[in-house]
Amino acid sequence: MKKIMFVCLGNICRSPVAEAVFTHIVKERGLDLKYQAGSYGTSAFHVGADPDPRMQATAEKHGVQMEHHAQQFLKKDYEIFDHIFTMDESNYDDVIAKTQNHKLRVKAHMLREYDPMAISPKADVPDPYYRGGMDAFEEVFDIVWRSCIEIVDLLESGEL
Repeated sequence: MKKIMFVCLGNICRSPVAEAVFTHIVKERGLDLKYQAGSYGTSAFHVGADPDPRMQATAEKHGVQMEHHAQQFLKKDYEIFDHIFTMDESNYDDVIAKTQNHKLRVKAHMLREYDPMAISPKADVPDPYYRGGMDAFEEVFDIVWRSCIEIVDLLESGEL
C-alpha cells in the first residue's frame, strides 16, 4: 500500500481537505486497498483540532467527508509516507528542512505541480483561513480536487 501525505501550516484547512479528497477519489475508483492518505501541519498551532468548519462545509457540499484531527509533521513521518505534497512554498521549505537525506527529500513536492490549471508548478494553494468568504474555501477545494485527480492518475499509470 502506498501512503500519501498532504501538508499545510496548521492542518485544519488545506491539507485535511486534500486528504479527504484524495481518499474520496481513491474510494470512488475502488483503489482504497492500494492507497492511504494522511495530513499534517508544519506547525503545532492546532494539534488535536477538527478541520475548520468552513472547509468542512465546502467539502460536504461536494459530497466529501472530512474526518480528521490536526497533527504536526515530524521527521519520522518521512519514513512512513511514500509521497508528500505541500500546499505552499513555505510548507515545502519546512518539510525539506526536517532532513538532510536526499532519498527522503525527493518524496516532497508542491501540490500544484499536479494542478493542470496552475500557472506555475511552484504556485501555492492559497490559505483560505484569513481570506474570508466561502469563495476562498471553494477555490481551495477546486485546486485540491484537480490536483488529486492528477496524482491518482499518475500513481495508477506508474508515472509517480
